[in-house]
Amino acid sequence: MPKFKTSLPYKLNPNFTKELKEKCSSECYEFSNFKGRSYDAINNVGYFAAFFYPDCDEFQLEVLVKLFNFIFILDDHTEYDWGDVGRNADKAYLIWKQFDNMFDKFLGEKYANNKMIDWKPYIVGYYCTFDAIFETFNEDQKFRCIKLWKDYIEGNIEESKFYNNCAEIKDIQTIINVSTFDTDCLRF
Repeated sequence: MPKFKTSLPYKLNPNFTKELKEKCSSECYEFSNFKGRSYDAINNVGYFAAFFYPDCDEFQLEVLVKLFNFIFILDDHTEYDWGDVGRNADKAYLIWKQFDNMFDKFLGEKYANNKMIDWKPYIVGYYCTFDAIFETFNEDQKFRCIKLWKDYIEGNIEESKFYNNCAEIKDIQTIINVSTFDTDCLRF
C-alpha cells in the first residue's frame, strides 16, 4: 500500500486483497494498449476504489477497481504523450466518440449499427465493466448514469482542445476556467 499521512480517519476495504488487485490489474492491462512501464503508473489506482468505497462487497469492489483503472487508461491515452493520441485533439475526439458510442450501445436497438470491432481495446474493456454495473441498475439509474458519463465525455473533449492549443495549466483557476477557453479556432 502506498504510504500517506492524514489526520482524517480512513478505512481500506477488507475485500481489497493483493489477489484482487493483481486480478483486476492483469485484466485491465490486457485491454489497455500500454506496454510495461506505461501501465505501471496506473497499477495502484485500485486503492482509490478501496478507500473511497470501504464497505462494498467483493464483487462491487472488483467492478469499481476495474472502472477506476479504465478511467486512468482512457485519460492517459487522450492526454499524455505515451498514449494513443499524444495530446492531438482531433485524434482524442475520435476516442472520446468511441466511448460515447459505447454508451449508445447500452441504450438499445436503434444503436445496433455501432460496431465494437472498430473500438479501441480499452473501450471494449470499459464496455465489459459497464455491462456488469448496468446489470445491477434499473432503466432510470442506467439512463442517469449514461447521461453523467456523456457530460464527462463532453468535458474531456473540451479539455483535449485546451491541451492541443498548448495551454499551460499553472493553477486551479485555469482548470476551472477551461469551459471559457476560446476554442472557436479549433475544428472537428
